[in-house]
Amino acid sequence: APVISMSYGGCEAQNSSSIRSLAQQAAAEGITWVASSGDSGAAACDSASASTATHGLAVNIPASFPEVTAVGGTTFAEGSGSYWSTTQASNGGSATSYIPETAWNDTPRRNQLTGTGGGASIYYAKPSWQSAPGVPADGMRDVPDLAFTASADHDGYLVVINGTLSIVGGTSAPTPAFAGVLGLLNQYLLKNGKITQAGLGNINPTLYHLAQTTGSVFHDITSGSNIVPCTVGTPNCTTGSLGYSATAGYDRVTGLGSADINNMFANWSSLVSSTGTTTALSANPSTILSTASTVLTARVSPSSGTAAPSGTVSFTTGSKSLGSAALTASGSSSTGALSVPASSLVSGANAIVATYSGSTSFGGSSGSAIVTVTPASSGSNVVPSVNPNPVTRTGTTWNFTLTLTEKAGVGTTLTGFTINTADYSAAIRTFFGTTQIAANGSIATTLHLSGLTPQTIVFGFKGTDASGRTWTASIPVPFQ
Repeated sequence: APVISMSYGGCEAQNSSSIRSLAQQAAAEGITWVASSGDSGAAACDSASASTATHGLAVNIPASFPEVTAVGGTTFAEGSGSYWSTTQASNGGSATSYIPETAWNDTPRRNQLTGTGGGASIYYAKPSWQSAPGVPADGMRDVPDLAFTASADHDGYLVVINGTLSIVGGTSAPTPAFAGVLGLLNQYLLKNGKITQAGLGNINPTLYHLAQTTGSVFHDITSGSNIVPCTVGTPNCTTGSLGYSATAGYDRVTGLGSADINNMFANWSSLVSSTGTTTALSANPSTILSTASTVLTARVSPSSGTAAPSGTVSFTTGSKSLGSAALTASGSSSTGALSVPASSLVSGANAIVATYSGSTSFGGSSGSAIVTVTPASSGSNVVPSVNPNPVTRTGTTWNFTLTLTEKAGVGTTLTGFTINTADYSAAIRTFFGTTQIAANGSIATTLHLSGLTPQTIVFGFKGTDASGRTWTASIPVPFQ
């Protein structure tokens, strides 16, 4: 499906952000995901049935995911104007022109939290594409992205359920309505040869680009708010109310405003490119100790042309987000790198996915790599062994083989070798023929000792592995 509409949600602070990886996957597969911004005004962590907020300012997920388009709510403000026909036109509509709008907030009418959700994420940094007049310089992802009529108490949506006509509203209503618009947009672009298959991926970069360059696409909502009552002394509540007011340009109430669909289609058509991309991911090093880190590098390349893709690439493992990086052009490709500590991963093999969500000129894509995390406890990566053990004397000589085996999958250099208290580090190459132990490899030496009395001898070793970690290991061996 090229478009997903989701009207379920929950406040960020009370819900895991793990499903963001699904939004990233959707964007990489060309799927557009739209979600409602919520119906508790600026207090998304409070129930819509409450009369006052007690949990502070908050926004909902998945609406706050950068890969999801958040849809807020407005209310028609007809005033004394005449915007409706008494008969339907041939297309089924009865509105005669654009109807002025204000932010949706029926909290005073209902005496409970009932208004468009909006605010700043506590998890996600502001994406590079979220730039337009009015966008706050807060460094965080702001929602909603745009808004459409949502009041059930004023020009509500008429829905027939099991044969019964009902009036509904909330941001759960404009979200599927806008999803329907996006279905028509895909059809329009296909019909006009602007795309070769349905699926626009993350549309947010295009929405904000249109807001910056085309004044006719959005109806700016400059009145109303999502301010709701709150209990003084609770988070963010000092005056008895909290929230935001609609202003000129972008605001945390109605986003960029409502869209003029005809103008949006016409301008979108001039922006859309069907240039695909491929994303390749590498990790250096690909095997790390649990105390080390690795650098993930994603290279995004266009399927044709010489222009380099722009935007950001996100890194995930399973359902966990590891972070994101801005792309830097190098020739016709672009790269984004992120340093990831082993503490962000699990022991063993980790499948890492790099997702490029696309831009106004390039489609999304993803790539993967494996990063293996090994234990970092002292001596655990190099294990000495002696054969036979214990060592028995043949005549006056003890004959045995001393072996060092690398167990953690990390190449290492042997820098120290002792026999009891005697230091033979300078003779490592003489004994073993090399100072290097390959990842999961072994080195060995066969020794013949004489002139000893039966005793326990301790062989000691130290070294530095490829991740820069120093290690020590020892083995006591009875000589009989």
